[in-house]
Amino acid sequence: WAGDIDGKITSVDTSTRTIQLDYNTEISVAEGISMDNLKEGANIKASYEERAGKKVATKVEVAP
Repeated sequence: WAGDIDGKITSVDTSTRTIQLDYNTEISVAEGISMDNLKEGANIKASYEERAGKKVATKVEVAP
């Protein structure tokens, strides 16, 4: 299962490679995707896949 999601980042955890969005949605960021631009307060659009019940981002773009 795959989908797209957008929202504002409320927290970033680089040790677990997860981001939390403003409506209590947690997304894991797939290995190989840079987290350098993923900062608290940034608006993002992401494509994700459901893996073992978790949303795993396969593409993340920070909105200008």
